[in-house]
Amino acid sequence: MAESNPVSCVDTSRDRVTLDVDGMPFFHDGGQTSSHRLMDRDGWTWADLDRVFVDAAETEPTVFGVPVRWNRIEPVHQERETTTACEFS
Repeated sequence: MAESNPVSCVDTSRDRVTLDVDGMPFFHDGGQTSSHRLMDRDGWTWADLDRVFVDAAETEPTVFGVPVRWNRIEPVHQERETTTACEFS
């Protein structure tokens, strides 16, 4: 059987659990925003959300999650609305 050389592994030997990638520790230091709540409940627009991304960038997270409701991508079955997806590129 061929020798296994994993690209990543979970390392619990440090003070903080890390995901080691290519032998280097990747510390998960991230956040998440609920864009759907801000937009649906509070009436925010993508322009309003820009300040969330600016604030997040200033904290220099390694990960920042932004869940998007599928109905913003495909409001009608099999009809994609690409504006939302383009906001993240």
